[in-house]
Amino acid sequence: MNPAQATPSPASKSTRRGGSLRWVVVALTLVAVVGGVGAYLYFAVLHPPPRAHLHLPEGSTIAVRVDALQLLAFRPVREKLLPVFENAGATPDQPTRAKERLDRLRKLTGVSLPTDLREVVVGSLDGTQWVAAFGGTLEAGRFVDGLETVLKEEAIGGWKRDGEVLVHTLGATVGQAADGTILVGTTKSIVLAALPARDPESSASDLPLPTRGALTFMVKSAASRRALDSLPPLFSAIRTLSTIDRLNGTFTLDDSPRVDLQLRPRGVTAAELASALQSDLATVKLALIFSPSDFGGARQALTSATIRAEGDNVLVAAAWPFAALEGEVQRLADMLSALLAQTPRLK
Repeated sequence: MNPAQATPSPASKSTRRGGSLRWVVVALTLVAVVGGVGAYLYFAVLHPPPRAHLHLPEGSTIAVRVDALQLLAFRPVREKLLPVFENAGATPDQPTRAKERLDRLRKLTGVSLPTDLREVVVGSLDGTQWVAAFGGTLEAGRFVDGLETVLKEEAIGGWKRDGEVLVHTLGATVGQAADGTILVGTTKSIVLAALPARDPESSASDLPLPTRGALTFMVKSAASRRALDSLPPLFSAIRTLSTIDRLNGTFTLDDSPRVDLQLRPRGVTAAELASALQSDLATVKLALIFSPSDFGGARQALTSATIRAEGDNVLVAAAWPFAALEGEVQRLADMLSALLAQTPRLK
């Protein structure tokens, strides 16, 4: 037999198998590490679990949530509005006082606005006291101290430290929860009530606020009733709205924006509420024909709206014109740019 064609020894086969196995182990380890880092970046940095809504006090009757990432990913906001916030009216050779304050606030509090924000939730118990909860990748325990330092250095009066919060003479209060959520309220009492995070299960039953979507909102009948009671019951639409027990909504912002509402009736069936809403919508459409304004696309959205009963609820869906939203964002960006341009420039 030719020696070159000799059968490999068992030892050489074992060595090759061992080497291959080591490469497999190394490859799997690298995949696990990369996957773990990617999962951390996605869930802890880019998409931390929504928790700002857990700070709304129990019994809240109205709430609005903004998903900062989805809002900033909306093309008109990303291209027209975000640069205004990032530059704060400054140019590379002429920084403004507003830009300097943001930089110092970032240094002292560890919070970079708006890039560290992931969500903003605003709510109220009675329509008179309001609280806003800002959540995201926010370092806990630094914001109130840092903000207090900036206010003192800027000689901005009216604020004083009261325990773990900052309180203005007019009542506005700023605090930070243990999980890093920043709280800004119209009164000290509502901020103190919002500092502890609620249990997710109890919050879900008491405050059924959707946490998916660029803009979501929830209105209970207790909140809408106060507004409706102040209006004369001359229109059928007001009577119809009084039969809604709760409204949940989602505003999707992408290349085809849309609004989706879920209404739970009170005292009437879903079919009866849907029929009344369709009748009222027809009346509104007729009235808007003579309006010179499109109300930021609302008129076109109402024209495309569909209403149907499904189970115990009524579902409303409407497409919102992209061009109208883009125009509104541009107007807001222009207004903010003009306002920031008026801030003093540093020498």
